[in-house]
Amino acid sequence: MLDLAEALNPLLEARSVRFENGEEEDEDVADTTLQLVFFDGEEAFKDWTDTDSIYGARHLAEHWHTTYIHPNSKRRLLGPYATELGGIEHLILLDLLGAPQPHIRSFFPDTGWLYDNLMSAEKRLGNSGAFKHGDSNDMDADKWKSYFVKRSGHQVAHGYVGDDHVPFLHRGVPILHLIAEPFPAVWHRLSDNADALDIATMRRWNILLRVFMSEYLNLRPEETKERGEAGIQRSVSDLVGFSVNET
Repeated sequence: MLDLAEALNPLLEARSVRFENGEEEDEDVADTTLQLVFFDGEEAFKDWTDTDSIYGARHLAEHWHTTYIHPNSKRRLLGPYATELGGIEHLILLDLLGAPQPHIRSFFPDTGWLYDNLMSAEKRLGNSGAFKHGDSNDMDADKWKSYFVKRSGHQVAHGYVGDDHVPFLHRGVPILHLIAEPFPAVWHRLSDNADALDIATMRRWNILLRVFMSEYLNLRPEETKERGEAGIQRSVSDLVGFSVNET
């Protein structure tokens, strides 16, 4: 996530400059940004219940729900009693994604279009060979396998996995929940440590989320100016290289 932030930050700055220069036509898009949240206190002390679980998420959802935005603040679609929570367009929750070949499905019809956009980005990147890593050929352009289950044309809400998104969902925030199902085999075992993480899988998520978020936020990697820090320049170069056209 920190690498994602490093890659997108210069692109967000460039978009801000375009808006200030009158080069960004959609003011709503120009005023939308990305916030990364790392939830803590998920586990239950005794048994998982609505009151003994996701402590960090419940606290933050309540805090933002009762934190009002000053009426003169420049925020898109502000109502007369706008709150920090009401300013969230979408909450995208990432969980249990580090093990090889996670199986992801769409839970909520109202964010189905976001799920489809993520699948589209994955297809373009996979077919371009962007996911290939090291000597393995599992992610070659002609061999990679999708992480996502294709949605049906008549998707209806059919339940969800209890997770940190629930307090936000109950307050009306649109949710895109990306969680491996079934859970990785090491989940809640002593072997659930750094050794269970697959480098190629994490790299693939990194690339995919860079492109997905840059498209969502209307960013333009090709217009980013040269940066002095090698790490930032490398991240931007990767993002530019992986922004390929649909075939």
